[in-house]
Amino acid sequence: MIDLKTQNPDHLLACVAYCGKIDRIAYKFEKTIPVNEKLLRVNAGFREGLESGSRDETIAKGTLEWLIEFHKKPSSFSLSNTSIKALHRKLFKYSERDDGTRGHYRTDLDEEMKGLFENTKTALVSDDRHSLFTISLFRIYFIDAMPFITGNTLCANIIAYALLYNNGYAVVSQLPLLASLNNAYGTGSLSALSKIFYENLSD
Repeated sequence: MIDLKTQNPDHLLACVAYCGKIDRIAYKFEKTIPVNEKLLRVNAGFREGLESGSRDETIAKGTLEWLIEFHKKPSSFSLSNTSIKALHRKLFKYSERDDGTRGHYRTDLDEEMKGLFENTKTALVSDDRHSLFTISLFRIYFIDAMPFITGNTLCANIIAYALLYNNGYAVVSQLPLLASLNNAYGTGSLSALSKIFYENLSD
């Protein structure tokens, strides 16, 4: 399912280059880093001027709850249809507009998504592909698959955050990475995740 031939060669090379740059900086950070509660709120989507009761605020509230739960037990997160649907339900828990669709794929995509999840898990434990590169590929394929009616990029970014945290990049909890990804232009580029991760890490 994850076919490199479908990717822009320039984006492939940029992603690989950023992987190396990130590793040179990230190794300085301790593996276990305390959670920054203020940063969790920023990554959830809370910002100055956020209108109380707006859809954005309800999504930020659900996202914050999910992030807090994730950081209590990161190992409980898994790439599976059950886990990802539960994530989507949590993110849109307070959004009345999403009552009928939260936690449900837009069509019968269970097998297709299961294939993507299994391919990604296999790649993450293999020695022939950098984990950040694998997570970047996963993110782009998830966005392209558009499994949900709404919130696909948000879900992809949060899953990428969790995968990074659980695969040697606990430093993501100390960066406004999710906030930057969710506000980024051109989120479809394969190199977007690694580029934005590097920019946040370098600041």
